[in-house]
Amino acid sequence: MVNIHVEVKDDIWMAFKSYVLAKYGKLHGVLGREVSKALEEYLTHSHEEHTRKFEQQIFKLNRKQHSLLLYILDFCEICNSDIENFIKFKMGFIDRRTIKKYVQFLLENKFITPKKALHGKNVIYTVNKGRILSILKEFLDMTNWIWLNPKSRQLEWNTNAFNFILIFCKIRYKASINFRHSKPFPSLVKAIKRFLQKRK
Repeated sequence: MVNIHVEVKDDIWMAFKSYVLAKYGKLHGVLGREVSKALEEYLTHSHEEHTRKFEQQIFKLNRKQHSLLLYILDFCEICNSDIENFIKFKMGFIDRRTIKKYVQFLLENKFITPKKALHGKNVIYTVNKGRILSILKEFLDMTNWIWLNPKSRQLEWNTNAFNFILIFCKIRYKASINFRHSKPFPSLVKAIKRFLQKRK
């Protein structure tokens, strides 16, 4: 057990004490225990919320974002100009607002962090490879590669997952993959998982 001293708003503390008093009919001997329970519940809830948001983030990534993540994964540090050139010439976006949006996507999700400013507006970023790898591996682990089409009642490939594999092969293996035959698909997924594991 530890003694803690923290500052909280008066109304919140009074409301909490009123809750404990109503629950036990006293404060002595139970107030600290209820504070501990409240902190434990908060931590549990926060972890579940973080996990939920993380999972949502994985499934919301589009093929362009996958492409960008796989590109910067090759670098420990990268210049802003290199990221912008990839977005412009490889992803096909020339609008400044769109380019800025994709750079902001990397920054907001902490895939890159500013290290130092260069001449002009250029910046060197540190690439958070661990975070990128965790996102990509979670995507591979959690995605249902095949789903049942309710209209045709036929099993079909998950388009989002399918696009990710195509992008991965194009950027990583410098090759286009023909998926007319489904048998190689599971082994390819395993190969990609091994590749990501080795990048740690």
